[in-house]
Amino acid sequence: MANLVRRSWQAHVAEWVAKRGAGNLSEEFVAFFEKSFQMPLKLYPRDAWFGIHDNCISLTIGNMWLAAIASPPKCVYLIAERELNIKGFGSLPIRSTLKYVPLVFITAKPWDGIRKINRNKRAWELYARGCELILQSPISRNVITRNLHRKARLADMRLGEENDRECLKSLSLTVRPMG
Repeated sequence: MANLVRRSWQAHVAEWVAKRGAGNLSEEFVAFFEKSFQMPLKLYPRDAWFGIHDNCISLTIGNMWLAAIASPPKCVYLIAERELNIKGFGSLPIRSTLKYVPLVFITAKPWDGIRKINRNKRAWELYARGCELILQSPISRNVITRNLHRKARLADMRLGEENDRECLKSLSLTVRPMG
């Protein structure tokens, strides 16, 4: 039972992706979020939030995406210290960080670019640095309560079965017993 509960967010990510016609990428989407959880779990596990919504799946701090998958447009976003400058990846400046430490989103569009992001060591190094630097921007501390709807605190997703049940409740996800 504990394994089912612990892995429920992954099943819901896969379901979200399948509903949008990209079920063949569900393992890549799960791997993307597993990787994206690592740095916030080290730096600010009580301040990072994960949520599954109609138009996106996102990991946030304050009012800022750290990692997200959106539809529409079918695009992957990963906060980073700077552009990756590799063919197949785009970048978007994050305007709310320009006055402090300018950061960008590495983007992959369409979704199948997620495979390249997941396998690109430099992208994850730039992401780790972006996760550190976002703390210098006030937007990382700007928690808007209504934006936490259907989100779970990242730390609560890793603390055991009872906390995982509470986490899934906050995501409005249902845990179904096996068998």
